[in-house]
Amino acid sequence: LALAAMSIIHRRINDRTISSGTVVLTRYTLRLLTLQQFERTARLACALEKLRRESSHGLLGDEEISIGLWIGEDTPASFADARETAEEIFQAAHPQEVSGFPLRKCPWCGSEITPQHETGDHRKFGFKWTNNSFEFYCPNSNCTFNDVLPVQIVDEALYKDPPSILIGTVDKYARMPWVEGSGNFFGTGQNLPPSLIIQDE
Repeated sequence: LALAAMSIIHRRINDRTISSGTVVLTRYTLRLLTLQQFERTARLACALEKLRRESSHGLLGDEEISIGLWIGEDTPASFADARETAEEIFQAAHPQEVSGFPLRKCPWCGSEITPQHETGDHRKFGFKWTNNSFEFYCPNSNCTFNDVLPVQIVDEALYKDPPSILIGTVDKYARMPWVEGSGNFFGTGQNLPPSLIIQDE
């Protein structure tokens, strides 16, 4: 995590005029291990994003420092899929029992993203959606990330705006030749290629 943080900060300081793209790629084989690493690394992404927001003279750039989760069939492939899952969770009597989004708590303050027993206004939940967007935010009004969390799990959003850190599984990487947009993680367009690749043994 320290090396990942250094790689991101180094790029932000030295390549401020170029879109930063994905700096750190990870590849794991086991879903459980991937989710555990995602939880840990999401805290790092929040810490770096907080530093970026507070840095003087735009030292760490204007673009959000973020993390993306790119795994199997367990995360939404499109905004439409995300909306369907969000509405299912929103309408459930026991939202946390619904197999939906892997982010259950705010990585920064620990507040619940998906409440235990609550229905009603979806603003009480830590995610918001439209037909063309999906975002996590912390429902705690005192949290630094009450506006938006630097976390993305929707494939369509990840291809459009590659995250600083990508947590992925081997099955997703194996599909890359057939998935339009996945090359953005490797520096196509205006993005720089990754600086650090971490692979599970």
